[in-house]
Amino acid sequence: MSDRRRRHFAFARLLSSAITSQALLSAANFAIGLILIRSTSDVQYGYYVLASSAIILLVSMQNAFFSPPLAIRMNRLDRLGRGELVGGLYRAQRRILPALGGIAVVIALGLWYAQVLDVHTGPLVLATAFAALAILHREYFRMVLLTHRRPYDVLRTDIFYVVLMVAGVMLVTLTPAPAVAAVFTLGLAAVASGILLSRSLHRHEPWSTDGAQGILREIVPLAAWSTAGAGIHWAFSQGYIYLVAGTLDVATVAAIAATRLLMMPVNLISTGIGSLMLPLAAGWLHRHGARLCGVACA
Repeated sequence: MSDRRRRHFAFARLLSSAITSQALLSAANFAIGLILIRSTSDVQYGYYVLASSAIILLVSMQNAFFSPPLAIRMNRLDRLGRGELVGGLYRAQRRILPALGGIAVVIALGLWYAQVLDVHTGPLVLATAFAALAILHREYFRMVLLTHRRPYDVLRTDIFYVVLMVAGVMLVTLTPAPAVAAVFTLGLAAVASGILLSRSLHRHEPWSTDGAQGILREIVPLAAWSTAGAGIHWAFSQGYIYLVAGTLDVATVAAIAATRLLMMPVNLISTGIGSLMLPLAAGWLHRHGARLCGVACA
C-alpha cells in the first residue's frame, strides 16, 4: 500500500470511529427518550428534557471554550508542553466547576426553601447540578483524546457509558421520580466513564499535575468568542423549550421533544465529523502554513 493510500485509510478510520461514537451516543439518547416516553408520564419526560438541555448548554460552552485553544496550541508543542497545557486547563476546570456547582446547589436550596422550587423541581435541579459536573469532567478528557486524534479510546469508553446510561434509565422508570433518577443516573455513568477516559489519556500522554500557570487568562480572548457562539447556537436550537415550559406547561415540552427525536439522524454525521475536524484542520494548517491553506481554499 502506498503512503498516500495509507494516509487516506488512516483518515477514514479516524472519521469512521468518530461517527460511530456519535452514533452510539445518539442511539442512546434516542433509546432513553423512547424508554421515558413509554414508561413515564409526559411531565416526567418533560422534566428530563429540561435538565438534559441545560447540561447540553454547559457541555457545548465548555467544549467551545477549551477545544479551539487545545487544537491550535497542541500542534505547536512537544510532549512536555502538551502535558503542561492539558494539566493547566484541567487544574483550572477543577477549581472553577466545583465552586460553580456549590453556588448552584446553594441557590437551588434557597429557591426550594422560598417555595419557588417544589418537591419535583428542587431535586431535579440538584440532580442536574451533579450530572452536569460529572459530564463536564468526562467531556474534558473526551475532548482532549479527540484532539490527540485517538477516537478509538473514546469509542471504547462511549460504549461503556451508553450501556450504563440505558440500563440505568430502564431501572429508574420503576421509581416514583423517574426524571430525577434518570438525570442522576447520567451523572453516575459519566463519573465511571470519566475515570476510564482519564486513564486512557494518562496511558497515552500523561498530563502535568502542576500544569501551565495562567493558561486560562491566555486563552480567554479567543475562547470567549467561540463560547459566545456556542451559547447563541444553543439559544436558537434548544432555548425555546424553556419558553414553552414557562408559557404553556412541561407536558408540552415532552410532546415537542418526542417529535424532535425523529430528527436526530440529521445531525449525526455532521456532529461526529465535527468533533475531529478542528484538530485535523489545525494540524494541517500547522504543517503546511496559512499561505498553502489560502491557495487550497481558493
